[in-house]
Amino acid sequence: MVAKVPTEMRAKFTPAQLYYEILQYRWKISEESGQDIGIRPAADEYVEKVLGSKPDERTIITTTDSDDVNET
Repeated sequence: MVAKVPTEMRAKFTPAQLYYEILQYRWKISEESGQDIGIRPAADEYVEKVLGSKPDERTIITTTDSDDVNET
């Protein structure tokens, strides 16, 4: 499943989290359609329609250190 994700999108989630996200998506679309959607079609659709809009999990967040702020 994870191998189907384009390389540039693999920083979005860890492999385990990505698998979980796909399972959740599969459940959602299966419920909406009233029929069981296979894991592979669900994974393909998830990558195509959802994953691109997710932020990278491995993004480094920087903050301003309070020592660098001038207090007046």
